[in-house]
Amino acid sequence: MERKPLSGARIAAIGASLVCTGTAFGGTAPDDDIDWKVIGSPGNPAFAAPSGFFQERGSVPYEYRLATTEITVSQWYEFVVAYSSVIGNAATSISVTGSFIVGYDSPDGHPTFEYAPAATNVPTNLSWRMAARYCNWLTNDKTITADAFERGAYDTSTFGYGPNGELLDQATHSPGAKYWIPTLDEWIKGAHYDPTRGGDDPVSAWRNYPYGLDRAPIPGDPLLGGETNAGLFGLVEPEFDFSSGRYADQSSPWGLLDISGGMTEWTEEKVLIWRVVKGSGFFSSPSSTVFEDNIRDRNLASPDSISLYGLRIASAVPAPSSSVIVLGIVFLKLRRSR
Repeated sequence: MERKPLSGARIAAIGASLVCTGTAFGGTAPDDDIDWKVIGSPGNPAFAAPSGFFQERGSVPYEYRLATTEITVSQWYEFVVAYSSVIGNAATSISVTGSFIVGYDSPDGHPTFEYAPAATNVPTNLSWRMAARYCNWLTNDKTITADAFERGAYDTSTFGYGPNGELLDQATHSPGAKYWIPTLDEWIKGAHYDPTRGGDDPVSAWRNYPYGLDRAPIPGDPLLGGETNAGLFGLVEPEFDFSSGRYADQSSPWGLLDISGGMTEWTEEKVLIWRVVKGSGFFSSPSSTVFEDNIRDRNLASPDSISLYGLRIASAVPAPSSSVIVLGIVFLKLRRSR
């Protein structure tokens, strides 16, 4: 099913509910540390469904990492400030800042940005193409040069459309990328595969819904037994906390949080002129979350649409440091000498 993009007015209204003009972020930009979970069981069986979009998908032959939660407003703020040093006042566009950060042009080309403290840990919205630039920047160790934002994980010079309207964007991340937008297989494995279940039938280790469930998570306040904030926007009090990680008791078998709710998440999967997005968001309608959270469902979105799509970033599993390897060798020698 393809979701129609939200209107500009709708996006602005959502942003206004969390961003208060004049409430500046003080001090230095926040640390960009990301909490990771390793997704193991390489070579797991694919999801075998009799129907739906994703038969025989979800098998991943290697270990990788996924962020525990989606990229938040405070993490995105650091990127926006860095990117503005390269593109100047162009960074104040909502296509760069998302809905929760406000940018102010400056005559000298050094814009300023702010967001409301209440939005600090709320998952940010961003387009697929800006998510690609974020991955480039991280892959290039946050270097502040134009090339650091445009190459690394994805070559942004490919971004565009051909004469027949075909999408020319680089389809998958470059070999050697440190960070990337998760592939569809990586995403659904992290969200729906439970290696602790299935016994002699590993195919049955797949769960239809997040958190090891075969039913849709129940929307509501986590303090009152709710399992997700999906579909709650506009139905709760304005002070309701939509921050990432509040549903700490609801995690995927790997420890991922907010698979349901938060933002609908980008994947790398390309379908004609769209990218596949997965999962529900707090802006979803209550009735649609049942479908959006199901492993068999998908939505399609233009790579330039910010709407309310977010990013759960993927990464390679770091190799052990040389000091760890040396300690291991010493330990083995000590055991053998006994």
